[in-house]
Amino acid sequence: MSTPSYYRYVNPSERNPRDRPLARYQRRVAAGETVPPELCHPEISRPPTRRESQRRLDDKIKSYENDLIRLKRRRNTWSPISDLPSEVLSDIFLLSFQSSADSEAQLHRNALPENVRLSISHVSYAWRTVALNSPELWATIHIRDTTKTTFLGLALRNSKDMPLTIEAHAIRDNIECVRGVLQAIPRRVKSVSLETESRAMRSILPDLQACRGMLESLELKNCGADVDHLPGDGSILYMPNLRELILLHWASFANPSSSCPSAVVHFSVSSPQPTIIRPLLTYLRNAPRLEELAFNLDAESRTNEEDRETLIELPNLEHLCIRLKPSVLSTFLSAIRTNHASVLVISAPMKADGTDSITHAQSIATSIHHLCVRSQFPAPSNLLLGTAPPLLSLDNIEDSPSGISIIVLAPLEEGSICQVSTTLDHFELHTAFHPSVRDWFFSRLVLISIGSTPPLEFWQALARVPTLRLLDIWVMERDDCFLQSLGDGVDEGSAATALAERDPNYPALKCIRVTFKGSGPITWDVDYARDLALLLRTRAKKLSELSFYGVSTQLASIKQDTTTYELLNHAASTGIDWHPQIPEVFW
Repeated sequence: MSTPSYYRYVNPSERNPRDRPLARYQRRVAAGETVPPELCHPEISRPPTRRESQRRLDDKIKSYENDLIRLKRRRNTWSPISDLPSEVLSDIFLLSFQSSADSEAQLHRNALPENVRLSISHVSYAWRTVALNSPELWATIHIRDTTKTTFLGLALRNSKDMPLTIEAHAIRDNIECVRGVLQAIPRRVKSVSLETESRAMRSILPDLQACRGMLESLELKNCGADVDHLPGDGSILYMPNLRELILLHWASFANPSSSCPSAVVHFSVSSPQPTIIRPLLTYLRNAPRLEELAFNLDAESRTNEEDRETLIELPNLEHLCIRLKPSVLSTFLSAIRTNHASVLVISAPMKADGTDSITHAQSIATSIHHLCVRSQFPAPSNLLLGTAPPLLSLDNIEDSPSGISIIVLAPLEEGSICQVSTTLDHFELHTAFHPSVRDWFFSRLVLISIGSTPPLEFWQALARVPTLRLLDIWVMERDDCFLQSLGDGVDEGSAATALAERDPNYPALKCIRVTFKGSGPITWDVDYARDLALLLRTRAKKLSELSFYGVSTQLASIKQDTTTYELLNHAASTGIDWHPQIPEVFW
């Protein structure tokens, strides 16, 4: 039997030259393959160069780093937050981004909205994937002078086809970035907030005009040192889909001679120049859909007679917030009429200067009376008079008004709530707001809270209000004017008064709440309560509630005086309430 070929000895000299190691190595090198040196034929092997050694080490390091990244990602999947669905995580990112944009944290550079967005996307691979695939997170584009074009391109790509909100604040040198964004996506811009100088505004307005088909909210603020006229012919203020318009720090603006009615629903204007009055009144005449109006003017102004004679109809107005000087306020209120208003916030800054401040306060009260009567605004059932700071807090009013601030809310079917806050003298305030059944403020009054010390004439007039049922007062002295007004007519014949079917003073009064106010302990609280109880005994109808707050004397010591304790308890059907604490709000 012959020997198999693979066992047969072959003389090296008889082998095919192509099967030699050198030939095989040369063929692999020619094919572009990388052959390790240890596999090379001894006659061609050589040590690797320094660059080759570094490259091999770099390849190993990169491989190890990739393995480490994969291990870290696997480890992160075991953290509790990784169990959240991507949709929930995206909502959390969006809420954190919005809170950073709305809070005062913007004062710190690291808390700017764009920095918050970039920080979220650099936490982990999973967070970055969710952030880059959440177009809502990139739908608001913030532009400043330090914003780079590359970041804007990233935001535009990640926002997909979402409607965009552009907020450009304090732009002075980065105008081209703002224009570039507006020119790149004119049909996607839904809201624009632009703060820049008049010169830059003039160059950006044509690009805003190109967005007129989609734009719904527009804020234009002048951040220049000079208060200039808003550039343009005013046609940008009459865009067909514009619903919210905010103009800040402009001297005036133009109104097109022939234009369609404005579609604006929310309108806010703030200016330090009185020249804004005329174009504002013209714009309001062409804004029949207006539901919310905020107007702030820090200067005195006189409007023309033609502006006073032409009444401005605002049939859909629900919120009116104005802050004007007294002379401007009276004229402005006399020029408008509304039928559906539910919130009135009126502030008139002025100084207490005797006769002039009384005249101004009376003109303000009269103007509000005529406005509410003309607009058929429900008369207040609750009136808070003289409380400062206000108990009703709104964003559009100052906490410590320098003058008179009035808030009127109409959420109730039986009437509205009215608060008058002031820094004027009590006499000036109560001279302007004098109770009368023919006055809008007191015609349907049920509850009144008085945080001041009115004169006797005020109390005597208030005692004639037939609908007043609850009286909440501050007491700052032992013998105040309220006790005097309550005792009017008692000396003439207490028996006849007790037998009468109707009390002459405060005929519908059912509840009295007294709050003692003073710099130190009130040592006369029991004496005041005793005098009040003696006067209440002469009334034909007993009160349902009599409460005292801010007292210094303990109730246990009052019970030791049996006569006083029984007198106080019989002043009301439910007895007496005696509290050392002072609550913030009674109603």
